[in-house]
Amino acid sequence: MIVAGLLVLGGFFFLLSQYLSVEEEEISQSQIVIGEETKSQSDESVPLDIEKKTEEVITVVAKHKKNKNIEEQISPESNDDIVKKSLDILDGNNDSVSNPEPKKIWSSADSSVQKFVWPDDSFDDLEYVPTDLVLLEHENIVDTKKSSQLRQEAAGALYDMAEAFYKKFGQELVVVSAYRSYKYQKVIKEMWCSDEFCAKAWHSEHQSGLAVDFWETTTSEEFLSKPNQKVYFEWLLENAYRFGYHNSYQNGREIDGYHKEPWHWRYVWNNLAAKLHDNSLTFTQWYSSQKSHE
Repeated sequence: MIVAGLLVLGGFFFLLSQYLSVEEEEISQSQIVIGEETKSQSDESVPLDIEKKTEEVITVVAKHKKNKNIEEQISPESNDDIVKKSLDILDGNNDSVSNPEPKKIWSSADSSVQKFVWPDDSFDDLEYVPTDLVLLEHENIVDTKKSSQLRQEAAGALYDMAEAFYKKFGQELVVVSAYRSYKYQKVIKEMWCSDEFCAKAWHSEHQSGLAVDFWETTTSEEFLSKPNQKVYFEWLLENAYRFGYHNSYQNGREIDGYHKEPWHWRYVWNNLAAKLHDNSLTFTQWYSSQKSHE
């Protein structure tokens, strides 16, 4: 009886070991497949699509890959994990990341969509030129220069905003200025435009390829004295953030570095644009507050 019992017990443990061996092999194979999928995902270029939140976040993570604050948090994980951690970082909520230190939403790289420039801050590269400039070509946009350019991501967001604007007013968005090179801005400054009205070359948001001027560049009072433009400006204040755009100069030189410019709109990405809109802040005010906490 004892021998028989030992034989039965031995058989049981043999079957159990075989089962666990199979399970371990399946788990190992699963990890290999997951690893291959992760690798293939990281090797693929992520399409820009501001309508899809997940793809937006992954795009921003890729663009900020050299930013140590974010790079340290990125590992070969699933897209869902990357999205969650990235949103936590961008929103200042660090509960889902191991490092409790506060994270910056902007990057100092010239190519960052949150690159901050004003009279006291410039591009690192004197003659920085974005590598992804595209001509503005859309049925709901009138380009008065016929050759205006923006960076691809900013242009796509502008097209979406132009469509929404047309649905509201039955009118096209009129673009009078967009990307300006360092040399172009320098000529403007040397020929006629003072510091209170125009940024110095190397300090202009237009050099980023992310800024656009609508209808006309004049004075705030003159611009808003025209009923249609006043209505359009008010609509943009309430809706442009949904497309990642922000009115850079709303408070005058003492706060924003330049006079009020209701025609000047800058792409900063949807997340930051919403943050600025919801807190009634300009990019300059927000950036200054973040710098003061470093």
